[in-house]
Amino acid sequence: MLEIGIIASILILFSWIYETVESLREEKGLADLKFCLIYLIGVILLVVYSFYINDIVYIWLNSLITIFVLTETVYIIYKSKR
Repeated sequence: MLEIGIIASILILFSWIYETVESLREEKGLADLKFCLIYLIGVILLVVYSFYINDIVYIWLNSLITIFVLTETVYIIYKSKR
């Protein structure tokens, strides 16, 4: 079952990588700032919960998604100040 979790995580991460790269290349954000902030808080809480239940697949997946969402959030803030 761990293999299924790893494959699913890789697919989800590749979709985030693709969308983040496209968003930065086209100089547009994926969503508005409020959405990104709420999503960021939610995914950080999922990272904490993943550590609590000691699930390596979710720790890995949610930690990396946090990085992508944080990148999007910082980009949206940076873009709004230009």
